[in-house]
Amino acid sequence: KLKGEDWMLSSSSNTLCYSVKSSDQLGRCRYCWVPIRSCFCSQLTDLSETIPNVHFVLLCHPQEFLRSTSSGKLVSQILGGELLVYGCKYHQQRIKEVLSDPNTIALFPTKTSTTVKDKIRMTKESTT
Repeated sequence: KLKGEDWMLSSSSNTLCYSVKSSDQLGRCRYCWVPIRSCFCSQLTDLSETIPNVHFVLLCHPQEFLRSTSSGKLVSQILGGELLVYGCKYHQQRIKEVLSDPNTIALFPTKTSTTVKDKIRMTKESTT
């Protein structure tokens, strides 16, 4: 462990690297973790052009990323955005960039969250 290094993030990064490398040996898709014979990643429709001025970035927990039932990975793939995994050392700089961008809007479900529909309406109202 390096001085000042977050051991949880370091562990997550190592687990992700090992899992991605072993996916080929296990006969699983590197993206959805489903067995290759059942994978439908190549058949997903690309909807990224339906909202041309929006760039989606999905920030994913390492354990969620490794689940074959993670719908977030499918959303990211369909919307043509980036999939960043918290704890992955290769994604940390990009995560910092995205979160420091004043145009970033974080969507996280809580009782006080603003819906996407309301956010779009508010954005339209503020630009007119």
